[in-house]
Amino acid sequence: MRKIFYTALAALSFFTSLEAICQFEPKLDCKLQISYRQDRLDWRIKGRGFLSDALYKDTFSRMNTGLIGLYLKGFANEWVYIRGGGDVGLIFDGVDRERFRSFISKERVNNRISGKCAANVTAAIGDPVFFMGGRLLMAPLIGYTYHYQLIKVNEHKKIYDQMSPLEAAINDFAPNPGTRSRYYISFWSPFLGLDFQFHSCWGWTFWGELQYNYYGRARRKRHSHTGFDGIDHYRIARNTEGYKAKLGSKILCCRPYIVDLFIEYSYWRSNHRYDKLSWKSMGIGVDVVYTW
Repeated sequence: MRKIFYTALAALSFFTSLEAICQFEPKLDCKLQISYRQDRLDWRIKGRGFLSDALYKDTFSRMNTGLIGLYLKGFANEWVYIRGGGDVGLIFDGVDRERFRSFISKERVNNRISGKCAANVTAAIGDPVFFMGGRLLMAPLIGYTYHYQLIKVNEHKKIYDQMSPLEAAINDFAPNPGTRSRYYISFWSPFLGLDFQFHSCWGWTFWGELQYNYYGRARRKRHSHTGFDGIDHYRIARNTEGYKAKLGSKILCCRPYIVDLFIEYSYWRSNHRYDKLSWKSMGIGVDVVYTW
């Protein structure tokens, strides 16, 4: 009986000391982030007036983008949790599918996305709350985010070239010799978010970032060469909303440096009677974290 008592006492002492080790310490992380993502943008423009039945669709798919950025995440002090930073990157390639439909025509063409750039900025502040003896951290957040994309397309194939002269005249298309088109897409919005981290007693850390974007704006502008003037010089800004989820885990630790691996998904939409835009993005990345 005495041996059992001493064994239980030793085990209790061990797990009590381990519990203290498992607790979070208020620290601030500086992250060098390298990531890859694949995007899809769907843009629909509906005709008006005489061409009220016309529908133009532009789908940018399989856009491969590489990004590098710098982020801060953690405790400004014991009562304030912050997350912020930004990244920039290059769009390497992708496919641009254009479709036009009216009461006399139904045309589609495919062109290659030749590249250009993307940028993202985020800032948020919240109040940290601890659970499970300090092993689980949850921080409700309020913040602001901005996303920008410039897409470059070489339009070697055009909808105008698929039409007969009569169809082109009725649909208000005209010859356009240009081939280099540019599309400017940006989303910005306040958001409500939730950051969480779970730290196990064996050194494994799982973390996540969730956010809902509301009352935002989405601006789209294009300088294209379809041959339809109402589309080629089109620009508009409309309300938007969306959400984002990011999950990660520590895979290597060599104090004060840590390496994280993460996946993320985001979705935005901006709908109007004559104009609808949606953006889906899936990515994976690595953080090299310095903690102090």
